[in-house]
Amino acid sequence: MDIVAWIKDTGLHTWLAESVGWFPYPTTLALHSAGMGIVVGMSLAVNLRLLGVAPELPLAPLRKIFPFIWLGFWVNAISGVGLTFTDPDKLLNWMIWIKFAFLALALVSLRIIQSRVFGNPHAEEPLSEPSKALAVASIVFWVGVITAGRLSAYLGFS
Repeated sequence: MDIVAWIKDTGLHTWLAESVGWFPYPTTLALHSAGMGIVVGMSLAVNLRLLGVAPELPLAPLRKIFPFIWLGFWVNAISGVGLTFTDPDKLLNWMIWIKFAFLALALVSLRIIQSRVFGNPHAEEPLSEPSKALAVASIVFWVGVITAGRLSAYLGFS
């Protein structure tokens, strides 16, 4: 049995896709939106700081933001699985796979920024060009995640 058919046969799919009212689908969607706001918003703040925005803001305290970014990611990951169970046919949409590719790149760049820039207790200003390039790439990847995710509702089905 393929994965889409398997998902459609689960009780979780039935519960998420066919329940009436404010719960569970709207709640799952709201959690996904909130998680995205946290992970992308806070990542954007860190990336903009790495690019020189708000230079009066010390770099080291931004290290404390990363647990919240990862919390936002896990909220997004869990709610994203829920949304996939709501409409498993989206797994047949090539646009969603572009979103997942951008997501993988965004997470790798986030992890590299966390370990290389913020893992160094002696990170100094001005930051190196590779750090700035990584910040730009991270922004591009997150924009790709959001754009491909939204476009998957309209494009990508063959």
